[in-house]
Amino acid sequence: RHPLQCAATGYTGLAREILLEAKFRDRPELFRPMGLRMATVCRIAGLEQGLDLVVPVPSHPFTLVRRAYNPARELARAVAGSLGLPLAGPGLRRKLGHHAPMKKADREMRRITAESAFVAPPGWFRNRRVLLVDDILTTGSTYRGCRSALLAAGASSVRLLVWGRTPAGAGRVAGDRDALYNEPLPGYIR
Repeated sequence: RHPLQCAATGYTGLAREILLEAKFRDRPELFRPMGLRMATVCRIAGLEQGLDLVVPVPSHPFTLVRRAYNPARELARAVAGSLGLPLAGPGLRRKLGHHAPMKKADREMRRITAESAFVAPPGWFRNRRVLLVDDILTTGSTYRGCRSALLAAGASSVRLLVWGRTPAGAGRVAGDRDALYNEPLPGYIR
């Protein structure tokens, strides 16, 4: 059985600083080495076995216009190249009417917003085994929202690969049976 998700590192210290530098200080060239590390951890964990396609979590359209690139897509490009898998086109989208960044929203608002924020055309991912790529795993709401949209569009399975996983106490609630982040993450490097 394949693992369902994997993080290249914890979202603390240097790993956090690298991501912040890449995303908010206009350093998109940092995403390639980050994505290559993610691909290596993905292979070590066995997450890549049997996959058909790499899909980045889409940015909100307003954020994409402001930043001019999607961090998850930049990571996914390096991951896909390293794993020898195709990178999906714009099939998975964030709905325009949903709020942009949710990093300041409380846990319940993140869950409600993220789980209904994504859409994909029916049949677009038919029978595809998808590797979803994102930068940070906090509550798992974005993953669940994307996973729902991908499965509704025909994907047969969805696995998650992220750069960083937030530490306990930083937006995560220990003991939440419903939360993705309580499952062990193979490849997680402290």
